[in-house]
Amino acid sequence: MDALLRSQLAHRASVSRSTTTNVNGTPTTTWKTVAEGVPCLLDTTDTPQVTAVATTAQTTEADRNGLLIVAPEADVRATDRVTITGMGLAASTWTVSAYPSPVYTPQGMSHRELRVREA
Repeated sequence: MDALLRSQLAHRASVSRSTTTNVNGTPTTTWKTVAEGVPCLLDTTDTPQVTAVATTAQTTEADRNGLLIVAPEADVRATDRVTITGMGLAASTWTVSAYPSPVYTPQGMSHRELRVREA
């Protein structure tokens, strides 16, 4: 990753990964923080995806989607949860919804992009 792009990673991520274990015969999911302070940039879309249409008795439920940009060496995986902070951004938690897409330049891998959805 070149220095110019690395300087643009203005946000920081705390990465949590889930594990599922059996507790008294019941599957139980727990989350463990696997990395903190991971440099990243969260690019959110301003148009939410509507997941349910509101009726007069209901409110509209919407999810925000975004693109998370990280350095090639960052260990962020599909289904991880990331809590993003930095640059005047209120802390927000996102779920990684797709495997990372590497972005290449003639010099090699520049960075990785991951699709995220606000949790």
